[in-house]
This record gives sequence, structure tokens and C-alpha cells, in this order.
Amino acid sequence: KHGYEVDRERRLQPDPRNFAHVSHMFKMALAGKSQKDIRIWINRQGYTVKKLQDSGYVTHEWDKDDVSKLLRDPLYTGVFKWGKTYVDLTKLYDFEPMLSVNEFYEINKADSLDSSKILAIHRPRGGDIKADMLRGMVYCAECRQTLTSMIIEKKDAETDEVVSARYYYKCETES
Repeated sequence: KHGYEVDRERRLQPDPRNFAHVSHMFKMALAGKSQKDIRIWINRQGYTVKKLQDSGYVTHEWDKDDVSKLLRDPLYTGVFKWGKTYVDLTKLYDFEPMLSVNEFYEINKADSLDSSKILAIHRPRGGDIKADMLRGMVYCAECRQTLTSMIIEKKDAETDEVVSARYYYKCETES
């Protein structure tokens, strides 16, 4: 996530290079600045990101979709949404949110994290569901390799419509 880096315990901690920049983007949105104004501002800052945990920083050019996704992601308030379950990261560890939930609602003109505006940002184009939650963070107890995440769908026998879906993790090691 922009403005954060993953520590050894796989927790999000403020990225010393970018946390203040990304926080300022939320402040600009709260002040009524447009997403275009925010995008222009951040691109003038020489914003850089780490593509891999042990790699150096590379320039990141923000586009309109990047800004929109950032402003609609409740994780920046400390709320991690997993399906219909909400987890308050500030109660799990020393997570430092960039804004309050109320500020998030104000920016998004929403009154709930279940608002269609918020949900749409997490749904891939075409309506497909991606199984990337906690990717690279769940390990096999036997071989210590990361598990592959996937979604198992349950379909109605008569209509063949998907009636439910659940995450599933699988070890790909052959032993």
C-alpha cells in the first residue's frame, strides 16, 4: 500500500519516504481538491516506490485510477475488510492510520464501508473476483512455503449461478 512498507512480521508500517506524501493527498481531498489536482501535486513530488521488499526505490507516475483507488481504500483508516468481516488494525498492532473513518466517509461522500462507491473499487473490472488476499503472507506449517490463494465458488445446481464463494489456501509443494 502506498505510504506503508511491510515489516518482518508482515505488518504495515509507515514508509519514511512516502507516508507524509500520501497523508497529504488525503488532506488535499478533505480540503476539496480534485483528484486531478492531487495527481498533479504527487507527480511533482518525485514520488518513488519499492517494487520488491529488498529492492531500491523507483519512480511511480500516478494516474487518475491510482488516486481514485487510494482515496477509496478503507485500509488507510486502519480498517481491513475481508469479505463481510472488518478488522481494526489499530487493535491488532501499532498501525498508524492516515485518516479517521469519518474523514474517509467525508472524502467518499459515503456513510458506510459497504457503500457501492467503496465496494466498486475493490471489484476488478468485468466483475471477476481475484484471490489475492494475504498473498505471500500465509505459509505452510510443514514446508514453510507461501500458500497459493484461490476462491472456491458454490453454484446453484439448477441455475448454475454462483451463490457463495470462499477463500482457500493450498500448498503447492509436492511432498
